Amino acid sequence: MVQIQENVTLSAADRELDDRMVRMVHNAVERSKIKGAPVARYDPIRKEAYLEYPDGKKRYSK
Repeated sequence: MVQIQENVTLSAADRELDDRMVRMVHNAVERSKIKGAPVARYDPIRKEAYLEYPDGKKRYSK
């Protein structure tokens, strides 16, 4: 989920736009999985990008 700084105030239109963007990205990821294509992700613990394949396998960048 998207984190927002505490001192930033968003209007209802801003929140709606944010919600639409999150849904759009979620739908794009799901379409990629259905097509069998890997999805690029980021691991904040390892601080590394990786590809996640539909079978759940992860391949980290070098």
